[in-house]
Amino acid sequence: MMVSISAITPILSLVTSALAYKATQGHYGTYSIVPGFFKQSDNNTDVKTFDYHDNLGLNDNLTWPEFKQQILDLNENAEPGVEYKVIYFGRHGQAWHNAANDFYGEAFWCYYGLFAGNGTVTWGPDPELTPKGIASAKNNSVLIKSLIPEGFPLPQSFYSSPLTRAADTLNYTWFDLVLEPGYVSPMFKESLREWIVR
Repeated sequence: MMVSISAITPILSLVTSALAYKATQGHYGTYSIVPGFFKQSDNNTDVKTFDYHDNLGLNDNLTWPEFKQQILDLNENAEPGVEYKVIYFGRHGQAWHNAANDFYGEAFWCYYGLFAGNGTVTWGPDPELTPKGIASAKNNSVLIKSLIPEGFPLPQSFYSSPLTRAADTLNYTWFDLVLEPGYVSPMFKESLREWIVR
């Protein structure tokens, strides 16, 4: 099983999607969601009340070892050219440009966002995480640690934006779990990044 994590995100929707995918053909493959594993892929899930803190959204009828075994079974019985992967998508924690946007509203994108900051806070061109963003990423780490004894499969690869906010979110979430011990080396991909503020 391959697990890819792109800077699991701390904010309101930490893991916006933790889904099983069926990959077929092409250089990067054509991906389709495999339903039945995560609440995020269920159309009946209310996105306004969904809470990823509840076992990262794993369906209630599954345990992590059962989930891992089902993915292994799917791959073992897959048609030629088909591979099943688990991809946890994430988003960076709150950065200073997010806080500035909350403070200034529409005026941020029309005016204030053209500057690197306001003399008190720097939000560009590559904003760092706010204390709230750092705390959220650290809370994500605590959440992941709580799932490991339950059989949560640790990632085998990480793909992240090279921007500071994404790299720091990745670091605060995963450092002592898989990065610092040297189990995984993240890959930073330019094509995964957001725009530079300014």
